[in-house]
Amino acid sequence: MRENPWIDPRIIDDMLSHSRLAERSQQVLRYYIRLYADYLESNCIPFEMADAEDIACFYDSLQSKYSPSSARFALRSAKRIHRWRDVTPEEKVGLDIALPSRKAGNGVRKLLTLSQVKAIRDACETTRNLAIICLLTEVALRPCELSNIKIGDIKFVDKFAVMTIGESPSRPKSVARIPTYATAVLKKYLCERPEATADEALFVSESTRSMGKPLAARSIREIIQITFKKANVPGTAGNYDLRKTAIALARNEGADDKELMNFARLRCLGAIDDADNLYRYASDGAQERLSRLLSDPNSGKLTSVLSVSDIRVMIEDFEDEKLVKVTLDDSGKLVIEPY
Repeated sequence: MRENPWIDPRIIDDMLSHSRLAERSQQVLRYYIRLYADYLESNCIPFEMADAEDIACFYDSLQSKYSPSSARFALRSAKRIHRWRDVTPEEKVGLDIALPSRKAGNGVRKLLTLSQVKAIRDACETTRNLAIICLLTEVALRPCELSNIKIGDIKFVDKFAVMTIGESPSRPKSVARIPTYATAVLKKYLCERPEATADEALFVSESTRSMGKPLAARSIREIIQITFKKANVPGTAGNYDLRKTAIALARNEGADDKELMNFARLRCLGAIDDADNLYRYASDGAQERLSRLLSDPNSGKLTSVLSVSDIRVMIEDFEDEKLVKVTLDDSGKLVIEPY
């Protein structure tokens, strides 16, 4: 594997020679250290001068390109090579360099709202990209699962389809139902695509450089990122969890725990609880908080603390210097309208 001289290869060789990692694991570790070396070189940061903030920025740069687990492994690899260089042999075991603290909640992946899901659908430039977004948000698939699906794994039944999802080290083989809209998009994509056999990948590249080659999970994430930008969804695709978005939106439409576990092929309620908590947090905006306060008969003085940005969001549709009327409707919701 190609080494990047930005980090002295002798440091890496010395670290690996003292490790108990298998050969394949050593190759993976070298790969992520090379990514870190490439990042340092592209930003003109000498390895000896890199600090915890540089490592954090390296980790952030991987969010839209790699899966969360790969980004975390790259982070650990960067920290590991620094630890090996900086401390004495007696201190190397179990010691870790400190990362700067981050604001609470920054590490939690967010959920898309219903309007954002519709926006990214509308932003899809090709039928293939729309089919990818539909399967991720309507079938609660992961990009890695989607990249392994073959054409023969799809069976069309009337207005919907059934997809067989292969076994993985952590999950048994399973079957997912594809709803009507996603099925129609998938049929259109297969009609537009050149004729293919059942054992070929469902989604393939449409670029001139790699036309017809299967899309890897990384390529699917890049497609999602491009679509996010076109839809003006803030942040990177790595900041959001499309699988939990699907679970939260299904819950919002009345699905119970059993239905959600079958829908998302879950083995425990943890993902449902996470999605519920994130959805409640995402839905609890300034207007809802103020509305609850104003409608509470035991609240005493009707006061609330709002940020300027909250107020701007609430009145963004009104021109400056115009008067507005603030009232509560029968359900207790705050209503702002022209006076």
